[in-house]
Parts: sequence; structure tokens; C-alpha cells
Amino acid sequence: MKIWKEAFLNKIRAYWLNKIDRVQILTGENRWTDLEIVSRSVEGNAVVLFTRVPDSEFTALSIRIIDTDGDVAGATPESISKTSADTFYITFKFPLYESERRS
Repeated sequence: MKIWKEAFLNKIRAYWLNKIDRVQILTGENRWTDLEIVSRSVEGNAVVLFTRVPDSEFTALSIRIIDTDGDVAGATPESISKTSADTFYITFKFPLYESERRS
């Protein structure tokens, strides 16, 4: 049995979408670099960010999401290598849903 109404969950998804300020990668030079957020949307039960990686060559060690208050909302270690010739996009999908309650 679920507690939350879908209309409420949609409001929370929209709130999360609007609270995300930027996505950053930690490069091998130990410097955080912003990714360009090309588009943002709510698709079904997920908050979706479509980002473009800078044109320069780099190796990413981590990705983090910064909220509109300047706080780190989430982070994960990652290993991405890119040559300057690459055009590179990353799509992030963050599902937000209620699982079935178990007795």
C-alpha cells in the first residue's frame, strides 16, 4: 500500500529539479569544473538532466551535484576520460517514487 499521492510526488520532483543549480566533475588536476546543463525535465517518475562536458581534454574522478543553496546535494566517484576531439554529453536520471510498503 502506498501513502503518497502522485500529484504530491510530482510536486517534489519539480522542486528537486528547480533546486539543482549545477553539475560538476572533479578533474585529474584536482579542480571542480561545471558541466553545462543543456536541458532539465521531469520524465515519468525521474528528474532528468542532460549535460554537456567542456571541450577540453580531461580525466574525471568524481561527479557532484550542487543545489541552489551552494550545498553538495549528491556525489559519486566516477572515471571518465575525454580527448579534446570528443563531443561528450551525460544524461542523469534520478527516479523518485514510493516503493510498496511491506507488512
